[in-house]
Amino acid sequence: MDPRTSSFGLTAQDGLLPLKRDSLHPMDRPQQCLYAYPSWLLLKATDFLRGDVVIKGGITGMMKIAHLAEAFGLNCELHDAYTATNQVASLNVAMAISNCEYFEALVPHDPGKYDFDFLSYGLEERFGPAPFAVHP
Repeated sequence: MDPRTSSFGLTAQDGLLPLKRDSLHPMDRPQQCLYAYPSWLLLKATDFLRGDVVIKGGITGMMKIAHLAEAFGLNCELHDAYTATNQVASLNVAMAISNCEYFEALVPHDPGKYDFDFLSYGLEERFGPAPFAVHP
């Protein structure tokens, strides 16, 4: 049996295609499995591709993914690359491609502090407290 197929003979696309069709929000699939990109693109089961330089073969791998997304008229968005050095490599990719509108970078916070203050991304200074911020 194909490992991408459930015991009912269904693939992830079978469930997500109707969801994508009926959703008002962009759908991002797949994120981690590089080899699934072609089938998701051909089925129009994703609205953009996503990746990072760590898991997707470095700068060259991400550039190939970005160009693949561009060939299908989609964006290639970059997610957090785990370390500062990898983030610089991801930034290089983001600046080298024209189909990237989003760059994810996790915001560090103090060890042992797990409230949501770090999620404000500096918006507090300009717009007031974030509605989800937890203030002691």
